[in-house]
Amino acid sequence: MCCIVDVLIASFTIFSHFGGTDGTVGCASGGDGGDLSALLTLLPGQFVNRLNVRAGGYMANVAITISDGRSVGGGGGGGDPHDWSVPSASFVLGFSGRSGRYLDQLQATYATINAAKWQ
Repeated sequence: MCCIVDVLIASFTIFSHFGGTDGTVGCASGGDGGDLSALLTLLPGQFVNRLNVRAGGYMANVAITISDGRSVGGGGGGGDPHDWSVPSASFVLGFSGRSGRYLDQLQATYATINAAKWQ
């Protein structure tokens, strides 16, 4: 995943290595495309489990935490804080959002796994 950040989030990208077993997350910010804040590689068995954002009219700050406690993010201190954790027995399938010059919407899509019952 990737966020490009400064004071407002300019982009949020998830890199997937198709055919491989890992993915990479990162953030970048700034109105003109911004600077890449950092990259975070998810290894087999690691999952996104928490999002911390600051947002008003736009996403000011995004931090993504994975199951081993590592996180990546960036941005400014504007907006109000919002915290979301993946519900128990669930996992993130992906992200969607909306942006013009800056990211103004970010949504995590998740699924819950229930044990099968034979009858």
